[in-house]
Amino acid sequence: MWEAAFWGLVQGLSEFLPISSSGHLVIVPAALDMEAPGLAVTAVLHLGTLTAVLAYYRADVARLATFHRNREGRRLLLLVLAGTVPAAVLGLAFESTLDDAFDDPVLVGWALLVT
Repeated sequence: MWEAAFWGLVQGLSEFLPISSSGHLVIVPAALDMEAPGLAVTAVLHLGTLTAVLAYYRADVARLATFHRNREGRRLLLLVLAGTVPAAVLGLAFESTLDDAFDDPVLVGWALLVT
């Protein structure tokens, strides 16, 4: 039980650092010489983060949902797509390379420094 609370604290304090959304879940265990959280814990952590972000930005999300009725919603939707599509294409193209790279705490640490 304490492990889930620990990982929740790590997620909450570090989610908005300029590293991948899972980068802190690689760096912290390596730095503290402990086992990384399992897939189920990681999924629940990201679901909690998504819920918090959607709640905070609910007005913007509502504008996105009504893009067919208002100009600002269309503009916001296009900006989200413009930022998402290139990342998705690159992620799919380099999926195996990225999977290996983001399991390595040293590479994740360098990515933190570069970004």
